[in-house]
Amino acid sequence: MLREVDTLARLGGDEFAIVLPEVRDADAAAEVARRMVCALEGPVDFDAIHVTPQASVGVAVFPDHGRDVDVLLSRADQAMYEAKRTRRRVSIYDSNKDRSSVGRLALMTELREALQRGDIVCHYQPIAALPHGEILGVEALVRWQHPCHGLLAPAEFLDLAEQVGLMRLLTATVLEQALLQCRRWRVVKPDFFVSVNLSGESLRDASFPETVARALERHQLPASALELEVTEGAILEDPLQARSILVQLQQLGVSIALDDFGTGYSALSYLAELPVHKIKIDRRFVVDILSNPVGEVIVEAVIDLGGRLRVEVLAEGVESRPVWELLARMGCSQAQGFYLSRPVPPEQLDAALGVRAVSRRP
Repeated sequence: MLREVDTLARLGGDEFAIVLPEVRDADAAAEVARRMVCALEGPVDFDAIHVTPQASVGVAVFPDHGRDVDVLLSRADQAMYEAKRTRRRVSIYDSNKDRSSVGRLALMTELREALQRGDIVCHYQPIAALPHGEILGVEALVRWQHPCHGLLAPAEFLDLAEQVGLMRLLTATVLEQALLQCRRWRVVKPDFFVSVNLSGESLRDASFPETVARALERHQLPASALELEVTEGAILEDPLQARSILVQLQQLGVSIALDDFGTGYSALSYLAELPVHKIKIDRRFVVDILSNPVGEVIVEAVIDLGGRLRVEVLAEGVESRPVWELLARMGCSQAQGFYLSRPVPPEQLDAALGVRAVSRRP
C-alpha cells in the first residue's frame, strides 16, 4: 500500500508509525490510512484459526498539526485514540478534541500513582429482590479519591485509564476490592454477590478468565459470589473474542449480566449467542415509566422475554415507590436505583447488612 518514499516503522507492541513525506494534505493521508485499514482487515490463517485483525489510525500533518517530530507523533497518537473511541477506524487530529491539556496530562500521571497508593476505591449500590426488597448483592462502582479534586466519578478518568493503558490494572483493582468486601458480607449473607463492570479491554484479554479464577481462589469465594456486567459497546470491539472470554467465565460458574439492555442495536442477538444470566434494563426506560406508555410497554416486554428465556431481569433507575410497585406487578425480579440507595462506601452498607464494623487498615 506504500510507495518507495514512504516509511513504515514498528514503535513497539502492536503500534506502528507511517511517514508519508509527499502527501497533499491530511485528507489524502487519511485516504491512504483507510486503504491500509481495509487491507489489514482481511482474514489471516494462524495455526489453522482464521484471525481478523482490526486497526485504528490517527493522522497528523506538518505544519498544520505540529512543527517537530515529537509533537506530530503525539498528535497522531491522540487522533488514533479518538479513532478507537469513536470506532471510525481513521481519525485526523482535531485541536478541538485535543486531550493533552496540562490538567489532563497531570491527571494521567496522577492516575498511575493513585493505583499504587490505593486511592482508587469502590462504592457499592444495593441490588434488591422484588417485591419484598431483600438486598441480594451490590454493584461495585469505581471512584478516585483524589487528594485535591475530591471524589471523582468514573466519567472523569476511565477514558484516561484506557488512553494510557491502565484499564487492565484498574479492573484488577476493582475486582480485588469487590471480592474482599463480598467475603466480609457473605459471613452474614452466605448467598450475597458482588457485580463488577467489564471494559472492552477485559473482553479482549485472553488471560482474564484465569485472573478471575485466581482472584476467587485467593479470597476463598465460590464463583457464584461474582457477577460480571458487559455492555454491547464492549462486546462490539471484538465480538468473537468477547464470546470466547464470556464462555470461559461461565464455565468457571461466574454469572454474566447484559448491562444497559435496550440501548443498542444487537442486544437480542446477544441473548441468543452469549451465556447471559441476567438482563439489566437501562434506566432511561425505567425512570419515567409512569408517564411514558411506550416505555412501560418496552419494560413489560423485556420482563416477559426474560421469563421465557429463564434469565433474571433487573430494572435500573428505580427512584420511587410507585415505580417499584409497578415493576413488582409486572414480574420484574430485581431492582436497583436511588429509591433503595445511592452508591455508598462499604462501611455505610455494613449496618444494613448486619456486618460488625471493623478496622479496614492493617
